[in-house]
Amino acid sequence: MRILVINETMPTVFGSIEQDGFDVKLHPSRDAPSMHLHSMIKETEMVFLFGNANEKRLFADDVWHLLRNKQVLSVGRSLALSELRDLLPLSKVSICSFYLSPQIDKALAVISSDQTVSDQDRQKVLAALKGCGDVLFLSDSVHGALDRELQKAIESLNENIRSIQKGVAIDDDIFEYAIGWLLYGLGYSVIRGKPLGSAI
Repeated sequence: MRILVINETMPTVFGSIEQDGFDVKLHPSRDAPSMHLHSMIKETEMVFLFGNANEKRLFADDVWHLLRNKQVLSVGRSLALSELRDLLPLSKVSICSFYLSPQIDKALAVISSDQTVSDQDRQKVLAALKGCGDVLFLSDSVHGALDRELQKAIESLNENIRSIQKGVAIDDDIFEYAIGWLLYGLGYSVIRGKPLGSAI
């Protein structure tokens, strides 16, 4: 299966997709539409669309007619699912969020779709992203609520870590390495089923 990524650079988390044997192509989101892009889309089954809302609208305005029956996953919540449906009336549309970020080796992908996406389509997405970390399929309302709570949690974690770093009396690199393992161990324990409150 060929996957097209519309972004300035290839996201780190997508490295595992290539390792799993998928044909992943990159097209810079700020490049002007071209016949080359049109040709790439025709040979593509799934598109991951990065960028801000305006960049996504410009992309959709130019190529919406080429995306008939193709899966288009808009990364991040810069566009609402209903707006994505209006922009791409012939496509199978979803919203995809990567936590903590698509620029890390492993991430949680949370995906919400409309009625155009079938169970078979979801299985194709799951097959493509299985090496990235894990995938959750949620309703759009739950996805939105989860995103808001996770953004607050990320902000709080950043503030706490910065506060702790100010009082550290050892080398920053050593501390950051140790904190990284602490957070990794915490996350691994929770993923394996241990309650968050008792994992620390």
